[in-house]
Amino acid sequence: MARAIDVLKAAGLPRESFKGMGQVFTKDGLISSPVEERARYLYALSQELSGTLSNIDGVLFARVHLVLPERGTGIDKGLPSSAAVFIKHRAEYDIEVLQPQVRRLVANSIPDLSADRVTVVLVASSIKAPPRADAVSVWGVDVPPLAAASLRTFGWVLIAVVALAVVGLVALGVMLWRARRVPPSAAEGA
Repeated sequence: MARAIDVLKAAGLPRESFKGMGQVFTKDGLISSPVEERARYLYALSQELSGTLSNIDGVLFARVHLVLPERGTGIDKGLPSSAAVFIKHRAEYDIEVLQPQVRRLVANSIPDLSADRVTVVLVASSIKAPPRADAVSVWGVDVPPLAAASLRTFGWVLIAVVALAVVGLVALGVMLWRARRVPPSAAEGA
């Protein structure tokens, strides 16, 4: 059990859950305000991108934060769209080489967003996979130490069952041989 917990911790599991904008701006009434609709749109977009980035090998956690200017208002016309991407990854994976692809993916997913306005922050996980326990050889097969005793017992039981089966087959063969054998006195009388 302790080893299983260590393996889960090394994989970054279970992940901490946070309330997102989707839970904060739930659709409760018949009519939503423009702020609520926009918040749900931004949340859905960031969740889709986060989910896509989480599928990259070695990524433990991905989050995308979007800043999109309001459309149709005269306010903040000069504010360009931008995005911040946070990726926590396993230390043994070199995610750094994927930064241009991550920027391009995010930029092409958001209207009016250029790749130079996408910031990518990569953080290597400090949690290392637990060292593998030394394997024990049982009947020529390497197994973890905890399974070794069970496999030895299983091996001896298997040998006993096979030995009993062989003895039973030999006994059956002898009985069939005796039953087919014609007694010498019966053969002389004929």
